[in-house]
Amino acid sequence: MKNFNGEGVSCLFLTQKNIRVMRLVLILLTVMLFRVSATESLAQETRINLKMENSTVKEVLKNIESRSDFTFYYNDNVIDTDKRVSVNVENTSISDILATILPDCSFKVVNRNIIITGKKQSTAEPVAQQS
Repeated sequence: MKNFNGEGVSCLFLTQKNIRVMRLVLILLTVMLFRVSATESLAQETRINLKMENSTVKEVLKNIESRSDFTFYYNDNVIDTDKRVSVNVENTSISDILATILPDCSFKVVNRNIIITGKKQSTAEPVAQQS
């Protein structure tokens, strides 16, 4: 009987099949990470020309939808879609346009959908007054 002292334990688990599986998993993870970063930056890379005077936010969003592949999702009760804005931009990203017309709102890109949420939360905590 051989005395086993722990040498070569890693060789027992690193069979050719396990090495192939690990390589495949690594390749798939890398591809998925590149895919995720590409979809989030799509709104920053997509550039459009837009000239609208004294239009509502809703009209501007519909115009951006018609000029791009994006669809906007928002709640009319949370966002003031009747606010009048003027936009005159050339070769500007959609995220920059949204930051201009909705400065207090945040948005998230999911595939080709842009979800606009209400006001950004302040990071400062309220200070309690002592009496």
